[in-house]
Formats: sequence, C-alpha cells, structure tokens
Amino acid sequence: MNHFFKKNTGFGQPLPNHELTGDELANRQLKNFGISMLVMGLSIGLYYLGFFGSLDGPLHPARIGEKLNRLGFTQIHLLITFIVLFAVTVVWNWVYNLVNQWTGRRFICLHKDSAGNTCGAAAKIQKHHDQKPDADNRLFLCAKGHANTTAQFRPVKKGKWAYSLCACVLTIVCGITLYIL
Repeated sequence: MNHFFKKNTGFGQPLPNHELTGDELANRQLKNFGISMLVMGLSIGLYYLGFFGSLDGPLHPARIGEKLNRLGFTQIHLLITFIVLFAVTVVWNWVYNLVNQWTGRRFICLHKDSAGNTCGAAAKIQKHHDQKPDADNRLFLCAKGHANTTAQFRPVKKGKWAYSLCACVLTIVCGITLYIL
C-alpha cells in the first residue's frame, strides 16, 4: 500500500498513480463506464437478434448454420478458418514490428548528454533525397533535435490478453480437429 500517494481528488481517496489528478481519474472512470455501456448495448442487441439462441431471430445459430450449409461451408472449411485465425493471433505483432522497423517508426533516441543520461525521445529516420536509407546509412532525428546514427527499436509485445486469445483459438482448433477426426 505504500505506492499510493495522497492527492486531493475531491473524494478523500488516495490515487493509485501519483501523477494523476482527480479530473484525470474521473475521465478514466467515465471512459471505462462508457465502454461498459457500449458492450452491454451490443450484447442486448445481439440477444434480441437471436445470436445467443434463446430468441428466434436472423442471427439464431440454426439459421446461421443453414446459410453456411447452403453456401457449401464444411467442417474442413471451419478448421481451416480457425487455423488461419490462430496463425494471425500468433504472428500479428511480428509483422507489425517488421513493418515499423522497415519504415523507421517506433525508435527512441540514444543521445547521451554530458551527465550520461539517455534522451529517450521518439526518433524517426531522416529522409534522404538522393539515396535510399539502409542499415548502414541511416540518420535518426528525435523530437528534441538530436541526430544519431543509432536508435533503439521499441517492439510491440504481446500481453496476457493476446496470449489468452492465442490459447483460446488453439483450443478451438484442437477441439474441431478432434471432432472431425
């Protein structure tokens, strides 16, 4: 509990982050409440369209199955669809990081001042008019005006939700495979 700092929030409660003000905390909570209301509204809409199977509607699972059957969608097609979804959930951040590295985005400046502190501001590859920048011929400019030939790439990493999604899709793929075989 020692990571809580006393700030005047207007409610007499300590804030979890010492840099947050009461207005920022209220805005964050209001945003989370709005997202919850949107999800609830979407769920109610799907319920009344029959998506969950308890009401008869255009999205009732039996009707969706009939439409897919008329289109010739088989169990193998379902398995292939989920295998592709699993591959996408595994490699999306690799592709995103590769594209950002090629285009020169998501770099931070490594300029050191006289005290030895690293700048750490966002850096971009400077555009060359006469030649194409490659790994040996790159100049990074940061937001503070430093020009370096080196910068550190900040990759996007998967979190616990992304790994949970990968595990869910893999479980579905394994279940469909066992059902088909």
